[in-house]
Amino acid sequence: MGNLLLHIRLQYHVFLLIQVFTTLPLVVIFLNYKSDFPDIEYFFFGLIFLLKIIFFREKEYRAKLGRTVSSSLSKELNRTPSKNEIVQRINTYVNGRDMVLGLSLLILFIVTLIMA
Repeated sequence: MGNLLLHIRLQYHVFLLIQVFTTLPLVVIFLNYKSDFPDIEYFFFGLIFLLKIIFFREKEYRAKLGRTVSSSLSKELNRTPSKNEIVQRINTYVNGRDMVLGLSLLILFIVTLIMA
């Protein structure tokens, strides 16, 4: 459970952005325009998958994180982090982002079940 909270803490901004751009519009459409847009939920499911494929590329993300994780770990640990600690933290960021995408899909699914 502590590891799950660490993933969410490190990726809360991504989670909030995904919720604002997917779940919130889906709820608005369900409340106001459900008959005008049948099966609109599939669009938002596809949007999250496209985000994963297009914007959340793991290789570029790891390279970008490599520069910043070392300094943030140094501040957190009050010492120079080992290579293993840096790699573990980068893996935590990457896994956290994937978990956030999965959680967003689950929330969309639940909203679809409730609102449809």
